[in-house]
Amino acid sequence: MILLVFDGYRLQRELAITSDQMLQERLPAIERYNETKAALTRYQLMLQTWFSNTSASNLKRLEHSRDTANTLFEQLNESELLQLWQQTLLLEYQLQTEVVLGDQDSTTKLQKISFLVGQLHNIAANQQAKIIKAVEAQEQQTLALLQGAKSRSLMLDSAMLVLLLLAFALLYRYLKASNYYRHKAFHDRVTGLPNQSKMLLDLHQRRTKNTILVALELNNLEVYVAGQGYDIIEQIHRAFSQHLVNVLDQLNLNFIKVYRSGKGIYLLSGPVHNPDEVDEQIRRIREALHNPIHTNIGEYHPRWNRGATMVSPATTPEQALDQLYSALAEAGYKGQDSLQFFSNELRDKRKRRWAIQQALGQAIRDNQLSIHYQPQFELQTGKMVGAEALLRWHQPDIGQVSPAEFIPIAEQSGLIIDVGRWVLKTAVHQAAFWYHHGFPTQIAINISPRQFEHPDFISELERLLTEAELPASFIELEITEGVLMKDAQGCLAALHELKRIGVSLAIDDFGQGYSSLSYLHRFPIDKLKIDRSFINDVHQSEMDQVLARIIIELGRQLELQIIAEGVELEQQAQWLTDNGCHLAQGYLMGKPMNSGDLHGLLLNQKPQLVGQEPD
Repeated sequence: MILLVFDGYRLQRELAITSDQMLQERLPAIERYNETKAALTRYQLMLQTWFSNTSASNLKRLEHSRDTANTLFEQLNESELLQLWQQTLLLEYQLQTEVVLGDQDSTTKLQKISFLVGQLHNIAANQQAKIIKAVEAQEQQTLALLQGAKSRSLMLDSAMLVLLLLAFALLYRYLKASNYYRHKAFHDRVTGLPNQSKMLLDLHQRRTKNTILVALELNNLEVYVAGQGYDIIEQIHRAFSQHLVNVLDQLNLNFIKVYRSGKGIYLLSGPVHNPDEVDEQIRRIREALHNPIHTNIGEYHPRWNRGATMVSPATTPEQALDQLYSALAEAGYKGQDSLQFFSNELRDKRKRRWAIQQALGQAIRDNQLSIHYQPQFELQTGKMVGAEALLRWHQPDIGQVSPAEFIPIAEQSGLIIDVGRWVLKTAVHQAAFWYHHGFPTQIAINISPRQFEHPDFISELERLLTEAELPASFIELEITEGVLMKDAQGCLAALHELKRIGVSLAIDDFGQGYSSLSYLHRFPIDKLKIDRSFINDVHQSEMDQVLARIIIELGRQLELQIIAEGVELEQQAQWLTDNGCHLAQGYLMGKPMNSGDLHGLLLNQKPQLVGQEPD
């Protein structure tokens, strides 16, 4: 463009040297037409550049080129040119408004402007040609120079055409790239399904009916990763996504859209035609999806948690998604293959859970936790032989929080490690206090699965016993059979290490889960604790009596002590005594009490306790 403008000035200089007075009078008009055409070319280029990239700098350049052209048209004072130029400016204003609003018809406006600019350019060229022709009639010498001006004008036209073609090529590439990245932004890379962002965008569209949202979270993928490589997960997702879409087609539920969100979460969204049919539709989808899916590595049997919510048109997409994930989280809390619908009660429960989780970490630091001790007795003699440490928590704002409520929250959040350390430390120090003050008492401590699996658990226990100068036999660790059977071989090594230290070991809630007898006799345990579910009706239920006798006989054959928990009635205690149960604990003999009350109980009797060293 600089060379073209320079060429116009060079032509002006040649005309000034070779023309007569008449040529000198016409020269400014010729110069203005050249400048006008150059300004139009620059204006066209700047408009194309701004349309491709609506940045502030490009807009500033466009405004500068427009002002330059506007000044030149005012100097020419040609009514036809001014009228067309005003039309061009009006179209440009409309174009800018449509681009800002994202109107798809903006390209048509751009083409109209290009057409008008071409007309302006042609009119300017024609007017210039008239002046040159008039000068040619007066002076033959100027004719050659004016012919040169025409040639240069054609060069400007060609340059403008090339620039227009280049601008359209850039615009085409921009639109193509824009479509590519838009598809990438709203679709999942692995499955090709629309993603969560696309679902939110779709929910923002006008809705006249209620919408059902369902989230499926695959929760057994890690089984298929082992030994296969992580890329097998992508193969499973591709196969499952196609299977899910096919199932909806087969069930004539293709009005339900499928999206993918997260690693193993699929989202379903569809209008509710009949609220009474929603449960049935979800049931049909679940049954169809339970069929195994054939993949490159064999069959995949999907297992999942499901959350669902029904939202009205007034519900915002963000609120709908929050409800959906709350329901899914609750389904995961309940266990595999569960379905949970969102409700106000669920929202309140989630809020309370969150409040408890936040307060629990502070409770550990502020020493809000406490331990109560429930005494354990010999059924034959009535002597107290130990006590179980039971965690209690009184939160100033929430009040008394049940362990049945906050322990699962601590397990899920990972706070159970810190809670377990606090309980272990407190119970060991309390047992050491009684031991050093002449009341040696064995304390049973419940160990959570995560705490038992922690690599530092055994070393921390050993360090606590050493610091407290407490013989290890005065600590009994209660571990559920589910934890032991999860990794029986690995647990066997840990249990032998604990026996090396000298602590007593008990299987808690025995009979509630599943134990392999081939491992049970190999575990170095000392005690079986009968689950309270077998004790509640043991005095009147023949089935509970049969199961309790089996556990008692199993303990006798393996030379293990048997303790029953949850004994609340004289009839229960009598039946257990008659059938060979050694120990018991429950409200019949003693409720959980603080350390001071248990100390008073110890003052009243000083039996030869389990784990007590002889004088």
